[in-house]
Amino acid sequence: MIGIERKQKRLFYLKNYWVQKAKKSIPGFRLHTSYKPAFSCAIALFSIDGYTSKQIANYIFREYSIHSVPINWANLDGVRITPNVYTLTYDLDRLLAALESFVQNTKPNEGG
Repeated sequence: MIGIERKQKRLFYLKNYWVQKAKKSIPGFRLHTSYKPAFSCAIALFSIDGYTSKQIANYIFREYSIHSVPINWANLDGVRITPNVYTLTYDLDRLLAALESFVQNTKPNEGG
C-alpha cells in the first residue's frame, strides 16, 4: 500500500476502534459522524444524552488531559475527537475510561 492509503486505513481503524466500544459501554452515546471512510476518516463527532459538549470536553481535559473540541453549531452539540496516525489504542482506551468516568461522576445537565 502506498503511504497515504495506509494512513487513511489506520485513521479509520482508530476511529472505529473507540467509537464501537463507546456505543456499547457509554449510555446515551451518539455518533454524529458517518462510518464511511470517505466522509470522516479519523474524525468523530459524538454526544452523550443529557450532557453538553462543553461539559464533556472540560471534564476529559481537566481529569485526563485529553484534548477535544466542543462544537455547538446548527442545532448540533457534540465533541470532536481526532486521533492522529501515531495514536495508540491504549490512548483511545484512556479516552473511553474518561468518558465512562464522566458519565458516572457527572449529573446530566450539571455545569461543566
